[in-house]
Amino acid sequence: MTASDKFYEYLVELEGLRLKAYLDSAGIPTIGIGTIRYPDGKKVKMGDICTREQAVEYARHDVADFEARLNKLVTGLTQNQYDALLLLMYNIGAGALSTSTVLKRIKSGEGDIREAWLRWNRAGGKVVQGLTNRREKELKIFFS
Repeated sequence: MTASDKFYEYLVELEGLRLKAYLDSAGIPTIGIGTIRYPDGKKVKMGDICTREQAVEYARHDVADFEARLNKLVTGLTQNQYDALLLLMYNIGAGALSTSTVLKRIKSGEGDIREAWLRWNRAGGKVVQGLTNRREKELKIFFS
């Protein structure tokens, strides 16, 4: 599967678009549409700037990598389920999603997916309301 056009609308809505590097809620230098590493592998650093076009290019590069990883982890999803999981993976990382209770529950069909998903609302060990809001939006997409 691949991300839908709607996925990219959600991604910009959830990540935002910032052309100057900033620190995300976990204190990681970020730019564009949630990019923490450029396509060449270099980390974003404070003081970096980009254009809107570059931000989209960086995000599409990241999404292509995440699509390949997600397609290896799970199959048989609806487009909305796929897009929602991809949004979660984009935010928490492929490694975190691959070992998550969320993925285990989706694959097994057992347990409360919503409860497991909502656990991913912390940064630096603290609940972040913005992440709680994001998880609710992702869940709404997943279950629609």
